[in-house]
Amino acid sequence: MTVEAVNEFIKTNSVRTIMPFDQKAAQMIFGGGESCMFLFTEQGESSARAMSELEVASSTLKGNILMSTSGVVDGLDKRLADYVGVTGDLPQLWIVDPSGGDLKKFVFGGDDMSASNMVQFFEDFQAGNLEQHVKSEEIPTDESVHVPVYQVVGLNWNDVVMNENHDVLVKYYAPWCGHCKKMAPMYKELAQDLSGATNLVIAEMDATANEVEGLQVQGFPTIKFYPANNKQGMDFSGDRTREGFMSFLKEHVSASVTFDFDTMTQPEAEDAPKDDL
Repeated sequence: MTVEAVNEFIKTNSVRTIMPFDQKAAQMIFGGGESCMFLFTEQGESSARAMSELEVASSTLKGNILMSTSGVVDGLDKRLADYVGVTGDLPQLWIVDPSGGDLKKFVFGGDDMSASNMVQFFEDFQAGNLEQHVKSEEIPTDESVHVPVYQVVGLNWNDVVMNENHDVLVKYYAPWCGHCKKMAPMYKELAQDLSGATNLVIAEMDATANEVEGLQVQGFPTIKFYPANNKQGMDFSGDRTREGFMSFLKEHVSASVTFDFDTMTQPEAEDAPKDDL
């Protein structure tokens, strides 16, 4: 009979064992940094069977992890599904862990969604044996999408950005962001101007449709530079103009980049005044 034991008892038993996802559940999970096992369902026999299996598994899981059910179609359910990255056929079983401020997501990959496999899924999560799920668009295959701005997605981010042979400038954007839209023509022009630079990649990634493990994008556009000799990356700190980018890159590129930035940062000469007629 200790304070800790009583608090844990209250915490475990003050909520439904399997919660429907609502505002209260959202606050408890994401606001409180609590890991949760989500079962995403739809109408049908498969979802009903998975729900029955979760009810059986809950007797073992209760007190170890929160459990919740959600659809994917309307309202808060749809917002959750989009946020997590749920696509494809249902039912689907996920573990979402927002602890530490870095959202981690794991999806059950087996065909047999039995109670015992659900418990094993949790135990593998607890043991650190699961691979994180990363939301990503398909890797572009058309070479034209790489010119002049290289299109990065979650699945190829590591291959492109972490390539230690290249310096990489990345603009993380959202399709609905007005600042991003305004900046797009200038960024494309910048990439065209730098197309002759060796070992320098000008790239962009839709951060609403793609994720990278350990990368938190707080605002749009977020611009980061990853030189070949520092793959920890650095925030872009210059003016968001063509000249500002040129000056920043001239100062921070690694020795692997060959380019004459001085000629590109010179302001264009004004037209010579014409003689009066």
